[in-house]
Formats: sequence, C-alpha cells, structure tokens
Amino acid sequence: MHQTRSLAELIGCMSPLNWPLGQVERHGMRPRHVEIATPLTTVVCPKAQLAPDCFPPLLLIALTSATALLATPAVAQSNQNSGFWTQVSATAPMGRDLLGSVEVQGRFNDDAAMEQRILRLGVGYRASPGATVWAGYHYQGVERDGQPGTTEHRGGQQVSLNIGPAFSGAFSARTRLEQRFVSSGDDVGWRLRQQLCYDRPIGRDPDVSFVAHAEVFVAMNDTDWGASGGFDRIRSFVGVAIPVRETVSLEIGYLNQLDDRAIDRIDHVLSLSMVLRP
Repeated sequence: MHQTRSLAELIGCMSPLNWPLGQVERHGMRPRHVEIATPLTTVVCPKAQLAPDCFPPLLLIALTSATALLATPAVAQSNQNSGFWTQVSATAPMGRDLLGSVEVQGRFNDDAAMEQRILRLGVGYRASPGATVWAGYHYQGVERDGQPGTTEHRGGQQVSLNIGPAFSGAFSARTRLEQRFVSSGDDVGWRLRQQLCYDRPIGRDPDVSFVAHAEVFVAMNDTDWGASGGFDRIRSFVGVAIPVRETVSLEIGYLNQLDDRAIDRIDHVLSLSMVLRP
C-alpha cells in the first residue's frame, strides 16, 4: 500500500482560487474551446467570453464532496495506488457534419510498468452547434498486479452537449452507453457513464484554461467476468489545458479514480494528454 497525499491537499495546491485571473474581452473575439480526450472522442468544452468572477459554487460542492468521501474511514483503509496515464488523441472533419477521432493511451503504475493499453476509434455527427452524437470502438489490454492478462472490446454510443457559459467559464456534458466484451467471460456487460465538465480561462493568456470534470460509471448488469450491476466507479480530474501550437494542446493534472468493484481501489494519477485538432 502506498502513502499518498489526500485529495484535499492536492486540490488545495491546484485550486484556481488563488491563481491570477486574466481578463477576457467581451467583444471582438471569436469563440474558443478546449478539447478533452475521451474514450470515444474529444469532448469540447467551450470557453465563455465573460469577465472572471468567483469560482463556480457547483464545482466547489463537487470537489468538497469528493474530498469528504476520501476522508471517510472505509476509503482511508482502501487499496491506494498511484500511476501515470498518457494519451494522444486526434479529431478531424470527415464531411460537412461528420467527424472522425482516434486515441492511443498507455496507463502506467508506480513501478513504471504499463498496466493498460488502449485504442479508441470514433465517428461523430454534429446534430447541432451544441450537440454531437458519436459511435465508436474501444480496445483495451490489461495486465495488473501479477494477474493473468485480459483483453476487452467495446462498442459505444455517446451524446456530447455544450451546456453553455456560467461562472466565467463553460459547462459541457456527455452521456455514454457501452457494450463490453471481456476475454475472461462470455457475457456482454452494459455500462452507463455520465460526465460533467467545467472549463475557464486563467492567467494572462486567455487560451490557458483550468479544467475539471467528474464522471460516474454505473454497471447495468452482472456478468460472468466480474461486473456487478450498480455503482462501478467515479473518476474526477482537475488540471490545466495549455496550447502548444495552433493545432496542438497539452492537458496535465491530477486524476482520482475510486473503483468500487476492485475492493475500493483508489488510483491517484498524474494525467498527461496531447490533443491534435484541425
């Protein structure tokens, strides 16, 4: 078991409450966005063109709830792990309203050994300026804790929504349904995932953004390879998105994952993503 800093300490270090906030002009600026890599594609979190004000109360409530959860005795006695996740994703237009995406990801444990290898492919249809419908394929190879390796193939359907500007930033959401085929069993596992994302510009460069998102996973059925119907896990992230070039951005931050099915396993992860866009 590894000794790690509490989520409260990490959030305290990364909280934008004490960061200098740059002013964003209300006029003469085209809409901007930050792209966040997801299992099927890239979630677009548009930045609001509003002057910065207080940190959003809804996000504070969400982060406070996560901190309270980790402070409970049951979680304090859980299996604590640390790691490093990397990913590279690209999204490109395929037609008037069609998009294509590809993502490659490697997830490493604290011994620098790769535990998971992931490939994701997706095709999206922009139904409206604020809504995109996606369908995709996910491959995942897993080797963890000396256990026999498994492979997983998934189909998935997703709706991504731009909720709109609020609290000097913007909210977006996605809803995803997955069909999971795992090599260690014959059953198909159905899982529902719901994510809420918040983004706001920080500092003197309005293209540098604070990003936070939380995602709840719910298994919809029991399977012979270990899935149990009900709450599966919750994954939360706080970090910074930084433009490197006009078509390339980096996102780095802290990711926390509570895995209920793995005997209350908690992962403390340094996450680094590179996003390529047209």
